[in-house]
Amino acid sequence: MEFVSPAAMQTDYFPQEFEHLRIPIAECFTYSTPGLRVISQKIKLPNYDVQFHIFDSEGTALIRPKHGENILTLHYMLQGNIDAGLRRGSRVMLTAQEYNMFQLPSHRHFAQIKKGVYYCFHIILKEKIQQDLRNSLLLFQFLQESFSETGGIINLRPYNMVGYETFLVNQVLNYQKTGPAAIRELEKLINKLVLEFCSKYSQELDAYFSGKKRVSDQELANMLALNAYLTNHLSESHDINRIARQFQIAPDDLENAFMDLYGQRFTDHYTNQRLSRVFAMLANPSKSFEAIAELMGYQSLISLKDAFYEFFGKTMEEVRSLLIRDDDGDS
Repeated sequence: MEFVSPAAMQTDYFPQEFEHLRIPIAECFTYSTPGLRVISQKIKLPNYDVQFHIFDSEGTALIRPKHGENILTLHYMLQGNIDAGLRRGSRVMLTAQEYNMFQLPSHRHFAQIKKGVYYCFHIILKEKIQQDLRNSLLLFQFLQESFSETGGIINLRPYNMVGYETFLVNQVLNYQKTGPAAIRELEKLINKLVLEFCSKYSQELDAYFSGKKRVSDQELANMLALNAYLTNHLSESHDINRIARQFQIAPDDLENAFMDLYGQRFTDHYTNQRLSRVFAMLANPSKSFEAIAELMGYQSLISLKDAFYEFFGKTMEEVRSLLIRDDDGDS
């Protein structure tokens, strides 16, 4: 992933104050713009690309990672909380000591950070491992395909980094060896982290299908289909009674099932996705605020502006200014 213009990148440069976090076997890059540094380390393994990013921000900054292809990645937030969003999907809070698996299309996404230092650890899974997961994990292929255009989180809720995951990540970050043998050892460590994710993912779905939670098998399938439907029809008016009839679920059961699956009520989940799409559209300066309000099905621009400010804590004008300024820096 790249974060700023290549002209702002220094290859093989690592700031002295972060030298204790340098991984000898990793390639390193430092991206610098006024008020923000991104220090990246990358390790290429046979079945994974491993990345460790440090964000050092002097104030509020907007980061938009760029990558040239669809990726499946495990994201571990090691230090700090980041308010992120998928380009055509929902807003996501990346919370310290939690991790998620993301399907990310090849277009940009965004992350808003405040003053501070943030640590993120990524494992990008190559095709062979992805195919193994599709073959072995319940509903994995369905979820991955559902998010192929919009982006999304494969696991239903964030997973906590318990002692074992933290131990494994720290082993990678503190790894001092180099050479072919080191590559093999690191591959084994990353395999263990992926297996831990698979174990939690399987336990989570087993809990639903074994009746430990309120949602039934049919409701679970309907919720997953409904979430994909919502992502692709955010501009429509989503009356909960109509949606419940369409997906053959009672309105109260729909709200409860969404809370069980996603930790949010249906109406909150829909608002999250809808306003995150508005956020992404602000990056296009040719789209007027009025046009965005109409495209996204709001009754008036005022109602959109009020909802946007309540959700993000910034006006649409402020966010557009940040997004366009970021684009100017990339050119």
